[in-house]
Amino acid sequence: MEKDIAKRPKGFKIFILILLLLIVFFSNEDIRLKFEDLIRKIGGNSKTLVLKDSFPIKINTENMKLYENMLIRWEEGSIIAVRTDGNKGWEKKSDFQEPLVSFGKNNIYFSEGSTGDIYYLSKEGKSIKRVEMKSQISRMFEKNNTLIIVQNNDVGGKLSILDGNGKLIASSIFEGGYFLDLNVDDKKTKYDVSTLNLDEDNMSSTLVLYEMNGKEINRYKFNDEILIFTQFVNNDSLILLTDSKIYFLKSNSIIWEKGMNKIKNIYVQDKNIYLLYDDTLEIINFEGKTEEKISLKEEYNKIIFFNDKYFLLFGDTYISGFSKEGKEVLKYKTDGEIKNVFANGKEVVVIFPEKIEIMEISNK
Repeated sequence: MEKDIAKRPKGFKIFILILLLLIVFFSNEDIRLKFEDLIRKIGGNSKTLVLKDSFPIKINTENMKLYENMLIRWEEGSIIAVRTDGNKGWEKKSDFQEPLVSFGKNNIYFSEGSTGDIYYLSKEGKSIKRVEMKSQISRMFEKNNTLIIVQNNDVGGKLSILDGNGKLIASSIFEGGYFLDLNVDDKKTKYDVSTLNLDEDNMSSTLVLYEMNGKEINRYKFNDEILIFTQFVNNDSLILLTDSKIYFLKSNSIIWEKGMNKIKNIYVQDKNIYLLYDDTLEIINFEGKTEEKISLKEEYNKIIFFNDKYFLLFGDTYISGFSKEGKEVLKYKTDGEIKNVFANGKEVVVIFPEKIEIMEISNK
């Protein structure tokens, strides 16, 4: 008994020493990252980003998109294309009074907003077609291979939906609210329109479902909430995200809802919803069940899918890679502030204010 008592002070001192070492260990960021890399290696899924190429370029805009090997951006009144090998692609300067530029999946849309003339451009900068809306355009964007045209007054306006050939396939008028978003289902049989309604006493968002002929299907009102994202899934279901909740609609009824705060980004892939908020990444299935909830040590702003196996999170200086199930497989710290990240086949293209880096995911 006396022997056991005599051993306790030594064991307690060792415990305190280990605790102090751990505090010092995890307070050092470089050591902590190496330790996390070791844990990933032990798990057998350790990967890293390997630099393939880099070239200097000054970029002063967030409005850009990567088309295969061509980065195209709208900056200082010009559409500028540069190849990912550093060679200049093409440039188209604008003398429009109210120019609008929108980057779609395959096309670039360039418009004189004051007249409503819209030019479809290829990624090579060639003009494909011209569409005349014959009245002022305030906004245009692509959703599900359709071009959405917004022609609005201070409150209320007109919405037009054009197919890939520039043909008008649907239109509607919205009144008494500020336009937020519009989405079209995969089969092009219906669309939704969300608006923000403000008065002296309260704020609300309205979502209206329409058939393509303009007939109203259903209407939903969200008091004290701002609709910031809508997406059709499975053709008869709809995911809605407001500034405080996520909703799942099926067959015109709200099936489930969850409270959410400080949403940074949302991505829908297969049967899962990936949500980035606060310091958390949460994966929710279409039944509303949380499949995975991950606490993040660093600050991230956006989710992008790399391929069928992985997705990436990126912030100002960190890029992390995860399996589709939510298991972290890589973490990479850059030597500069990230403006944007694109996935391009097997490559990861990282945009900095004064350079572009071409990287690839590799096993360690």
